[in-house]
Amino acid sequence: MGKLAILLTTGPYTSQNTDTVIEIAKAAVKKGHEVLGIYLFVDGVLNANKDINSLSEEERCILTVN
Repeated sequence: MGKLAILLTTGPYTSQNTDTVIEIAKAAVKKGHEVLGIYLFVDGVLNANKDINSLSEEERCILTVN
């Protein structure tokens, strides 16, 4: 199987990119791929802030990858 490294450059409130990246990583692992890491760059580093409050499931519309 393949190896995957993901670069996330957008902040937590600008789009659903953070949720999409997490779903892609989960789907890749489920299919037997190796996720080397999710790398945060530029505004993406704001996703690691422990004081960021995620929106509830009702407040967001997330496409899940199967």
